[in-house]
This record gives sequence, C-alpha cells and structure tokens, in this order.
Amino acid sequence: MIKNKILLFFLFFGTMCQAQTSHFLYYKLNGCASKKAILYNVRGESSVGIDTAYLQQSGGFAFSNIEKYPAGMYVVSFNDSVYTEVILNDEDIVLEANIENILMTMEVRKSVENQILFGYWQYAIMIKDSVNKYNLTRQKILQATYGNENKQSLKLYEDINRLNDKLYDFIDEEKKLHPESFAPKLLLSYQIPSYRRYLAGNGNLPYDSEKEYYWNHFLDNVDFSDPRLLNSKVVYVTISDFITNFGGPATTKNYNNIISKVMALANSNEEVYQYCLNLFIKNFDNTIWEDVFVYLIDNYYTNSFNLNESIRKYYVNKSTIIKNLKPGKKAPSIILPDSAGNLVDLYNIKAKAKMIIFYSSDCPHCEEAMPDLKKIYNDYKNSGLEVIGVAIDDEASMWKNNIIKDSLTWISVSDLKGMSSPIVNSYNIWMTPTIYILDKKDIIMSKPKGPAEIQAALLQVLY
Repeated sequence: MIKNKILLFFLFFGTMCQAQTSHFLYYKLNGCASKKAILYNVRGESSVGIDTAYLQQSGGFAFSNIEKYPAGMYVVSFNDSVYTEVILNDEDIVLEANIENILMTMEVRKSVENQILFGYWQYAIMIKDSVNKYNLTRQKILQATYGNENKQSLKLYEDINRLNDKLYDFIDEEKKLHPESFAPKLLLSYQIPSYRRYLAGNGNLPYDSEKEYYWNHFLDNVDFSDPRLLNSKVVYVTISDFITNFGGPATTKNYNNIISKVMALANSNEEVYQYCLNLFIKNFDNTIWEDVFVYLIDNYYTNSFNLNESIRKYYVNKSTIIKNLKPGKKAPSIILPDSAGNLVDLYNIKAKAKMIIFYSSDCPHCEEAMPDLKKIYNDYKNSGLEVIGVAIDDEASMWKNNIIKDSLTWISVSDLKGMSSPIVNSYNIWMTPTIYILDKKDIIMSKPKGPAEIQAALLQVLY
C-alpha cells in the first residue's frame, strides 16, 4: 500500500513536471486529520481564500496552476489553528512536515524560495534559543552586581550581538547566492536596521540620539519600489510599527511627518503608492485626526496615479467639508422639524452662544454624556446659551420617548433619516455625540471633546 502511494505521488509529480508553463504546490502534512486545505492570498492585514485542495491518496494536497498568482507570501490552511506560510514565485513547490512541529520538521523538497524561507526560520529559532539563554545568564549576573557590568556580562552582551548579526549574515549570503529570489528581500524587509551595526561601519558618523537614527533609517530595509512585498504582511507591519514608534506624542505634525516620509518612498511605484495612501486614509478617516485626513487628501490623494473619479469627488468633498467646519467658519444651515413638527432654523435662534449636540437615542455614549450636558445647559442658559439637540434617529417613537425619558428641555430636532440625513454629511458626523459651539453670529468657535472643553469655550463666548 505504501509503495502504491509513493508511485501515485511520483506519477502525479511526473505529470506536473511535463508542463513547462504551469507550476504546482504539493504539501504533505503528516498527522493532519483534515481532508481539505485552503490557499490564502495575503495582502497586509487581509487574507482571502483563492483555491482549495483535497487530500489525495498519496497523503498530500496539491494546488495546480499556481503560476497564475502573483509572487508573494501565501498561507496554506488546514483549519483555524494549523497553517503554513509559503512563498509562491513561478516555481514548483514540494513540502513535507509533521503536524506536531511544522516549522522545525519542514522539508522543502522543491522550491528555492521556500528553502531560503524555511532555512531562515529554522536557523532563527536556534539563534533565538541561544540568545535567550545568554540573556538569562546576563540578567542573573547584573542582578548579582546590582546592575553593574563586569567582564562576563560584557562578554555575553557581545555574544548576543554576534548571534543576532548571524541573521543579517544569513540573509546577505542568500541575496548573493540568489539575487533574483523574492525570499531574501522579504526576510530583509522584516529586519529593523541596527544602529550598532551602523556605528560599526567605516566612516559612519553617530547621530545625536539613537531615536534620530531610527527616524532616518527605520524604513531602509523595505524596498518600496517592489510591489511583490504588498502580497505579504511586511509593508503593513512596517508602517504600523513606524507609526507606533514615531507617532508619539500623538500630534497632527508627527502623523503628517510620518506620512510624508512613507509617501516619498512609495512614490517610486504606482501600486505601492496607492496601497500606502489607502492604508493611511483607512487609519485616519473618521477619526479625531481630521487635519491629518485633510493633509492626506490635499497633498497625496489628488496627486495619486489612477484616480477613480467618483471616489476622488467623495474624498475631495469630504476634505472641503472638514475645512469648512473649522473655528472661524460659519456653521452650515440646519432647518429641521422639532418633535411637534415645527421647522426650526438654526440661524433664526437668538442666543449669545449655541451648542449643537448631534446624538442618537440608542447611543450608549450619548446616554453617558447627557447628565453633564444637561448640567452645562442649566448652568449657562440664563447667561445666553441655547442648545440644539439634533437626533440622528430614524424612528419617531424612539426619539420622542428619549426626549421625555431624559427630560430634555432644550430644542430637539430631527429629520428621522438616521445616518442618511444630509445633515450628517454637512457636519461630517461619524460618531455621536459630536458637539459644536457657535457664537451669536453662528460662527464655529470650538468642537469640544468633553465637559471641560465645552465650559472653556462657553466662557470665552458668553463672557
């Protein structure tokens, strides 16, 4: 029976090899009970199933015609917890491993890309084990010496650095041996440049701080001109880590600087540029960082390569709306019916200060904020404050019952169109509650984020 299975595999293998223009992936996972394997395409944080293979008599799974997929990192999944990352790049792939320890038992029978990939991972695990042992010994020494270095601890530190350098050396060697391969470039992209190695280079001058070095070199190992890297997690992970490391303190200036640095590198390839731009837009659209979103649209989106006209109009319009909602601009018109059906015009309300509260009757955050908002209204209404509560609701009974339940005595209006209301667009409402403070001429004074900011704005307008 075993001989028959082996014969079946080689018959299959031989048949596949006869096709000069097609490639296959054959994966035998010993001990796996699954009868099905799914091949996933990886792109940043997303993965999409693109092919399915069923268990063959040979005991493995075969995906055919994989040459149709672009080069990159893919995932072969057997169930939610058992999967393997593999590189597809216009070559045949034959893998075998044991389910108890897939990584360390992996044998790459065919595929230069995956021989490099798994060779690195297996080597990295051995290096990491040694580094952990050295680190543990070094920590014990430092504890015994109350943090003071001695010859033994310094020697261990040098040994740790030497071991870590071997991972860089592994990648460098594979790059020399296989200059056209994707695997070395992908592996290098995951490596953060080393300031220590930089200082060891001939003629390299030190930076004022280690942080300054990493700001200038954090992205050096990612080739933004190579769109193949998009078919992996590496660009997404690197940009996310860059934001995490250099986005603090969280300010518009810091985020804009990060965007400028990444987009300058991404400008070398249309596909990479569009991916990075969309990633930033996804991160900053509908957030408190409205100025960052505007910076993205005005400086990069309108200059991108292939614009979808309808999407371009949407983003340009949204950027314009946000800019028109800044302090000093006149608030957009609001003419909506109150709970009795009478139209209320924002511009006709006479008050020294107006507070517009956009809320929803079924919003828990709004419910939590109501006691503070009601107190502010009661404290300042005799000084000239009027509140206009704009309910982003679509059910009249819910809206009216909420007014009664919360004893809302201010002006309450709604067109009962929910998030489809034109007012949502004109005031860029993406979360509730959202609050605007206006002066008596309906000029926007502030978009406060809590009771303290509301009171500070009202004191400025009323007194």
